[in-house]
Amino acid sequence: MKRIISAWIEQFIEFDSEMEYAVFEQDLKNSNKKYRIISKDKLSDGKYRIHLKRQYNKNIFPEEGVTL
Repeated sequence: MKRIISAWIEQFIEFDSEMEYAVFEQDLKNSNKKYRIISKDKLSDGKYRIHLKRQYNKNIFPEEGVTL
């Protein structure tokens, strides 16, 4: 029988403003799911782009640097 050991969602998201990003980040902090922001960049047009990984459903989300 197969079994999922670990799973996450990896996303690249672009925000029109720093405020929009700040609201999103606060929502992440308030959620019960684990996440890791890999990178955050301010683009030349003033937008923000982030690369993040977040827990998928109730699957195990490995700590940084941990290999399963």
